Amino acid sequence: MITLNERQNSILKYLYNKKDYTTINEISKEFKVSVRTIRYDLDNIEYMLKDNDKISLVRTPRYGIKLEFKGKRDILTFSSIFDCVEINSPEDRVIFIAINLLIGNSKVEELANMLSISKNTVVSDLKKAKEILNNLRINVISKAYVGTCIEGDEEDVRYAFINLYYKISNADNYKLLKMIIDDFDSVKNDIEERIHKVENKLSLEYSDTSFKELIIIIMYCFMRMGEYSNFNYSEEYIHEKEQEEEFEAIQYAFADKTEDKKEICYLMKWFKSAKVMSFINDKSDVKMDGNKYLAMRIIEDMEKYTGIDYSNDFDFVNSVVMHFSVAMYRMQNNFKIENPLKEDIKMRLGIIYQITEDVMKKYESEIGVEFPDDEVSYMAMHFGAAFERKTQEIFDTKALIVCNSGLATAGLLSARMEVMLPQIQVEGVCRLNNLEEELKNKDVDIIISTVPIRNTDIEYVEVNPMLNIDDVLKLKKLAFNNVYEKSSEYLVSKYKGDKVSSVAEIIKKSNAAFLYDADNWRDTIAEASKPLIKSGAIKEEYVDDMIKAIEDLGTYMVFIPEIAFVHASNKNVVNNAVSMLTLKNEIYFGDNSEVRIKSIVVLANKDENKNLIELINILTKNNNAEKFKNAEKYFDLKIMV
Repeated sequence: MITLNERQNSILKYLYNKKDYTTINEISKEFKVSVRTIRYDLDNIEYMLKDNDKISLVRTPRYGIKLEFKGKRDILTFSSIFDCVEINSPEDRVIFIAINLLIGNSKVEELANMLSISKNTVVSDLKKAKEILNNLRINVISKAYVGTCIEGDEEDVRYAFINLYYKISNADNYKLLKMIIDDFDSVKNDIEERIHKVENKLSLEYSDTSFKELIIIIMYCFMRMGEYSNFNYSEEYIHEKEQEEEFEAIQYAFADKTEDKKEICYLMKWFKSAKVMSFINDKSDVKMDGNKYLAMRIIEDMEKYTGIDYSNDFDFVNSVVMHFSVAMYRMQNNFKIENPLKEDIKMRLGIIYQITEDVMKKYESEIGVEFPDDEVSYMAMHFGAAFERKTQEIFDTKALIVCNSGLATAGLLSARMEVMLPQIQVEGVCRLNNLEEELKNKDVDIIISTVPIRNTDIEYVEVNPMLNIDDVLKLKKLAFNNVYEKSSEYLVSKYKGDKVSSVAEIIKKSNAAFLYDADNWRDTIAEASKPLIKSGAIKEEYVDDMIKAIEDLGTYMVFIPEIAFVHASNKNVVNNAVSMLTLKNEIYFGDNSEVRIKSIVVLANKDENKNLIELINILTKNNNAEKFKNAEKYFDLKIMV
């Protein structure tokens, strides 16, 4: 099957939007390439569509070119054209060729047609593809009268396929497999039935992502079964695996496909490393092996450091134990672990992530495994979700409603709050004249008012009595920031206890600046980052990363009033470092935000996140937060402990 490059895909979309005839000259002007290049692109598009029974490319003299639909012209029919992998870079192209070598396709002419490139380019890329495979311990051998073949340990060969597959595709689609397997749909259905048989035998359900991953892996295994099933497994190893329930389940599901016990052992590795969504039967009494026992120790440590009892949350405990067991199996067998939410977790669950990392790291020498960030972030997700469930009532935002319009309006606002904002607990309703007296008797986080309020130290939001959508969004953001601030302070106090160091130990004198006359929050981040750029701790691109993080994720980084702790993913961080900047006057932080800041801390974390916890621990003691944001010289920081 031929695959289109990025420009050819864009030409297809251009033709779809035109709906009528267009000319080669018009397309040439639109894409700023020669007429000759467009003719070549159209040849490839026409060839790619030749077997499509719903859409064809029509070239009519004196009229031009258009897409013709044999039936209904709709976006779903059009989208089906793109059911192939887009190879948009030279790197992707080389990986694609390496994958074709692994499936036995090394014909230069065929690869050139598939990729719409010259034979010379294919020959050049083949050399690079061989280098990639050599780095994965696979040798590419050219033999007379036979062609190109691959040599290497069978496990290495199969792992190389999966490794390279995910570099240009993912477990959520089968586009690449559709290109290399003729009867894809029937093979896929057959494999799905086999996986379901394994699930039924083991009384479990695999997660959707793992289910798709298993389909991809098994498809390639089917290509290799038989002639290539030369795994280096000893009889003792095979006998040991035969005693496990997974062996029996897989042997049953694949009985008509292979009788080779080594092949069953290999498939076991992938089934055992697949994430389980749920058990159909109650398996809470599952045998407590070493990995499950270690997971329980990690849970106990997290209970100690977070002050939360998880023991009666059976679903949580079972999910953590099962996830950890699967993760350990993957790590011990050198299977790749990747968490696409890793950087978001580090930012949004920074303190939970740090506690989780510290707890897991202390077991590394004991078990001989180094936990990657991806796995730590998965575990932090589990603990973060459980922590939020357990502390929801403790950290709920408490509000006082101020309304001068009478009982009916106040009652309507309270009722709408209860339905639309259950995370905000209404402590009472009062008139503006009674506000000062009410605040003496009630401990609230925010004031929600239908009239303007002046001279109050408590944050307030003025809303429409009918509570419109803008009001709801504003209050949700405020409640989130309030909960984040409370939970952060709580976690720091629990985790670090009475351990205290000075701010000066965390922030060097050269990284501190004071009384900056700020115009806007973006320039302020750039100014605060200058010392770290100068010292080489961060690249200039890290400033843009932090600004984008605030644009995308909001102002939750201000969880101590008027102090912003800004950070982003570590791809543009060189070394761990911290800088700070105080401002002459408060500024608004973030776009369309009511959050004000008086100082900013830039956190550059290459391989640890402890600076944040240490700094918060100091700032939440002895009125240090006020001293910090009003600091005028470095000496003011040195006396903060």
